[in-house]
Amino acid sequence: MHTTTLGRHLELSDTQKKSIDKLKNHFRNRFEHYIPMAWSIEVHRKPQMAMDVLDVVHFLALNASPFVHLTKARRKKVKYMVFRSKRILSQSQLYKETKLLEEVTQNG
Repeated sequence: MHTTTLGRHLELSDTQKKSIDKLKNHFRNRFEHYIPMAWSIEVHRKPQMAMDVLDVVHFLALNASPFVHLTKARRKKVKYMVFRSKRILSQSQLYKETKLLEEVTQNG
């Protein structure tokens, strides 16, 4: 992360960019601009997408701007909520299956 005079700016990883793009362009826009159609949603990548977005939320809430003034208690709560959410996601069966599939795919 780089520091500017107004705070640190967000640098997204490739996976974070893909996750945000998928959430925005594939899901958000299709819900927001609803057109009746048959839909099937693949769920195995969703826990990782959520964790990518939680990292961004954590950064934006706690590091991005000197104009965001959170009390010590609220900062602690944000950290805890992000940590707890990521922990729950990483322990989910769906996440474990996805990681196993990625390992099998990478190892041939």
